[in-house]
Amino acid sequence: MLAIDVVERRLRKMKVQNKIHYEVEGIPRDVDGAHRLFEEDPHDFQLWALTMVDGQPREGGKKGADKGVDGLIYYQHDGKTILPAIVSVKGGRNIHADHIRDLIGTMHSQDAELGVFITLNEPTSAMMKAAREAGSVEAFNKLRPRVQIRTIEQLFAGQKPDLPPVHDIISAAAAARRLSARRVPPPVTPEQIRAQPSFKYPISGGRAQDAQQAMALDDPLLIPQQDRPPRKSARRKG
Repeated sequence: MLAIDVVERRLRKMKVQNKIHYEVEGIPRDVDGAHRLFEEDPHDFQLWALTMVDGQPREGGKKGADKGVDGLIYYQHDGKTILPAIVSVKGGRNIHADHIRDLIGTMHSQDAELGVFITLNEPTSAMMKAAREAGSVEAFNKLRPRVQIRTIEQLFAGQKPDLPPVHDIISAAAAARRLSARRVPPPVTPEQIRAQPSFKYPISGGRAQDAQQAMALDDPLLIPQQDRPPRKSARRKG
């Protein structure tokens, strides 16, 4: 699913998509196709839904506990800073305002300013209210809603989330590596230092210093010794 999306994006960048003929099977082309994909494989639906918003799946799309993060959208916060927006994807019909509150809680724990909720079905009025109550945030010189809800139908119609310039899935991986490289580890507290294991007593034994020293290259032991014939004793003349 992800590999096909990457290939299509590269073809568009190279402007050769319209010059070659190909067909992609298994990718939804309308809302009915999205419903069929969700019924067949909810995980594949989640991965596909992320491609609709130029999102990057959590941990490369591996299955497992997502801790409230289905994917990330890397956007240009300002001229120098790239930040991630948290994405939550729901394909079931049983959706409610608690899902929006869970997304907001995840945004707080992940220190994310923006969040996107993607749903296959129409959101409830309580969900829309909870999203509005999250307020707005300034990003890329514009005030934007902190939490935005988009249905699959809206995404097919081209109504993507109101985000700053977004890095697609190709450049998002590089942006993620740059972002993680710039993160400074938090300072270690005294409590953490005391909790670390340490030796209470000195270890006895061992050498006071390294007795091995470098040997000079002109040392006689390094020069091959040649066998010399024994010297003849000189005879004294009478």
